[in-house]
Amino acid sequence: MVLTFSAQLERTGAVAVLRLAGDLDLATREQLGDVLRVVRRGSLIDCLIMDFRGLTFLDAAGVAPLVQMASAVLQSGGDRTVAVGATPEQALILSMTPIIELGQGSATLPSAGAA
Repeated sequence: MVLTFSAQLERTGAVAVLRLAGDLDLATREQLGDVLRVVRRGSLIDCLIMDFRGLTFLDAAGVAPLVQMASAVLQSGGDRTVAVGATPEQALILSMTPIIELGQGSATLPSAGAA
């Protein structure tokens, strides 16, 4: 079985959009390491928007690095992390992590330049 997952971080000023695609679980979560390092070491991210529209699967193991990113945003002085486009099942998992807010529907996301 081929595991497919991708994450792309784009920024416009202090707003960053993390576009997720594929399956995010125990087998693929390590692929978020580079993105997590950018969030931790980069310039201030006031708002991190996690775009779940391309994410086909999410389990509890996959949520851990997302919570770490949301925590890094807050620890660096940022304001919030919002998940948009989550399925009802993904929203249920995310509702157990109050550090990540659930956005409404499939909100229009800003077009951002590469991080």
